[in-house]
Amino acid sequence: MNCNRLHKSHLFCLKLVHLVISLLALTGLALAEAESYPPEASAQDAQDQLFFFAEKSIHKAGLAISHIKALPVIGAAEQPLHRGRFEFCVTGSPKAICGWLEVIHDLDRFHAIATLRISPSKRDLNHSEGPGGRLAHGWIPPKKDPNPGPGPSDCRVELNQWFVPKDAATASSELDVLWKRTVKKLSSRLSPVTVWEEIQKCVPGDSDLRIALAEISVELEMTDATPNHILILGGGKTPSAVKLFGENLKKSKSLDEYQWKIHPPQETKGGDWSFEISATNHCGSHA
Repeated sequence: MNCNRLHKSHLFCLKLVHLVISLLALTGLALAEAESYPPEASAQDAQDQLFFFAEKSIHKAGLAISHIKALPVIGAAEQPLHRGRFEFCVTGSPKAICGWLEVIHDLDRFHAIATLRISPSKRDLNHSEGPGGRLAHGWIPPKKDPNPGPGPSDCRVELNQWFVPKDAATASSELDVLWKRTVKKLSSRLSPVTVWEEIQKCVPGDSDLRIALAEISVELEMTDATPNHILILGGGKTPSAVKLFGENLKKSKSLDEYQWKIHPPQETKGGDWSFEISATNHCGSHA
């Protein structure tokens, strides 16, 4: 008799456990569905969230903050998705900066980098005088390291965060579809972080070519009307290294969506050769 009661009690406990597990699964599913598009927030709250997230990630990466600027929120009243924006300028090792960029550019957290500008730290450069002299100084990427040389780097980014305005009357199902479409569109394009990584791979490994400035911008709007841009300034001891760098950029399969313009290198007063390379992407998608 006691065994019978024990058996029934055991079955009841098992059913209770299964019920709790099912409820937790349903709750998790509901939460996942609720978070499949950017959260509802006021413009001020969205800006605050973005600021605190970025500031925390900067300190965690061991970077120094030199400048922070709140940018105007993007989004018309009739649009269901708005974007909070901040500009951050940081200084640190190239490796730390690259790691930080990968953390903050995260569509799963509704974050994306719109512009990226990276250069050797001003405190680490020994500028020369004369036209183009500044461009003759920069990084010399190590042969086995895809990141720029050992000196510190300055990095300026415009970081965006999507949110749904509190007074929006858009249905959840519509927001879900809209956000999935946004993610699909942005995922089909190379992010500024990926573009920067691919540019570094194109630097000839056996040359002294230096990159003094790389500026990359990506259009976050859901239109292909505005192109993405790249600007690279730098220098080297010989024009042949510059020519090879340009050829590598044009041959790069990862960067084949860009149309490259290689300007003729210019000899500086110091005897080095400065260069300017630019690129535009009008197609808006990466095959």
